[in-house]
Amino acid sequence: MWQCDEDVPACRIVFDLEWVGDSRTPSDTHLTQVAAFNLSNGQTFSQHVRPLVAKTACIGSRVGAVLDEWVAWIATQCLGETVALIAHNGIRYDAPVLRNALTKSGIAIPPNILVMDSLLHSRYHLKHYNMGGYSIDTLCIGLGITVDHESRHDAMYDVQVLCDILWAIEALCNCPVISGAAQPLGDISTMLVRGIGPSIWAAMPIKALLPLCEAVLDGYNDLTPESCLAYLEDIGLRATVPLVDLDMIATNIEPTAVRHLQYHY
Repeated sequence: MWQCDEDVPACRIVFDLEWVGDSRTPSDTHLTQVAAFNLSNGQTFSQHVRPLVAKTACIGSRVGAVLDEWVAWIATQCLGETVALIAHNGIRYDAPVLRNALTKSGIAIPPNILVMDSLLHSRYHLKHYNMGGYSIDTLCIGLGITVDHESRHDAMYDVQVLCDILWAIEALCNCPVISGAAQPLGDISTMLVRGIGPSIWAAMPIKALLPLCEAVLDGYNDLTPESCLAYLEDIGLRATVPLVDLDMIATNIEPTAVRHLQYHY
């Protein structure tokens, strides 16, 4: 699961989104800014959807126009090859919010886009260092990176800060600039389920939330904790990952499906 440089797509783009709304329920979020930096050639993209001071819902056509422009920009960067979009805690927040915004705008999600998470990357490579945590601001303190806190939460500035973090980790740990699980943008990761981290995700035969839920429903008729636990036992997850908390995972599959797949029972 922890790739070396040769395993990660050559086109690596650090990105950040700003939005209003409840990020735990991506369908209730509205993008305000999109920014990106291509680690391979230094080219950047940054667009505001609307001012952050306005708290009303975005005009959908403006969101779609910005996302259309961004997807077209990504296409010029990767030239049809697979691209790794990198965000901090991106599997849990940025990827679902971005996926939802593309879907609501009627924009097809390019199948060649993967999402990689710099939070998982930093946890793995800095686990023997006393960083005091793995948030952007905490990592900057631990790695000696100066941050203008008044500029934080501007998407382009946050992208630049995350690039500095990735380069600092690369130099400190002699590791790739990014590594770890790569999730297709079109999928919703099972890592959104409480109790499923990268190691358990890698051990599961199904990596995306929708087909996981479909497998449970097909075999056990519903997503109750009892049905989900029976499924997890039957796929042998306890034997593969002995310390796994199956009860926690089983209890949280249905709420995650409600939140991210609009599942109704």
